[in-house]
Amino acid sequence: MIEAGGTTYVKGFHWHPLPEGKHWFRFGKNTAWGNEGQRGDQLVDVFDPAILKTLLAKAKVAKPGDYRGTLTPKDLYKARHGYGSPGTKAISFRLLLDREHRPARLITEYTEKIGWPDGKGKTVKRIQHHVVDTRYSGWGSKVTVTAPPAAEVVDFDVFTPPADLSPLDAVTDRAQAAVVSRD
Repeated sequence: MIEAGGTTYVKGFHWHPLPEGKHWFRFGKNTAWGNEGQRGDQLVDVFDPAILKTLLAKAKVAKPGDYRGTLTPKDLYKARHGYGSPGTKAISFRLLLDREHRPARLITEYTEKIGWPDGKGKTVKRIQHHVVDTRYSGWGSKVTVTAPPAAEVVDFDVFTPPADLSPLDAVTDRAQAAVVSRD
């Protein structure tokens, strides 16, 4: 994800193949980036002070710099109005800090029940198990943020996947891609 000039650009999610030569989705004023599942399924935002405080309060210290525990969506919601899914019961976590006591790695694990329309008026229910391994690095580095080349961008609000793609196909395609790439 890149944020530049008030616009968010996203690459690497496998909703469906993009048009030829396009590699980025652009989220503008009429679309939102940040809905559940759009940030690699990481439900815990360690950069939000209220959430980090809640995580540390629920943690047991395995050894210095290694915090482990379990959160609920209710814990996260209380910390910052609106994380978690109704189908998510508990979120196990392991937060590792670097030598300077900054987040270096966060591993979360949770299971959720989801339902998708099958195109025939019924809902197909599935259970998804997520293990999300997020790494944080480059603390203090000087960074220059630039938008991707315009020729490689498609607006998310005008992107329409082929008519034969059901939401269940998108989930399956994304899951298969995640298994291959281990994002």
